[in-house]
Amino acid sequence: MLTRPLRDAYWFAAASNVLAGALGHQLSMASRPGASPKARAAATRNATDWLRVIRRADACWR
Repeated sequence: MLTRPLRDAYWFAAASNVLAGALGHQLSMASRPGASPKARAAATRNATDWLRVIRRADACWR
């Protein structure tokens, strides 16, 4: 069973990944001029998921 502190640590690690470049990568993919609409939609969904991770890590911090 995962304890609360361990779950929080996982969210913090994921947020670190987001801030280290994962979100920026997805945003650049979503705004790339030559990207297909399908690729842009996928990158936008991924960026939305990364933002959810940031919000969750913030909630753990409080």
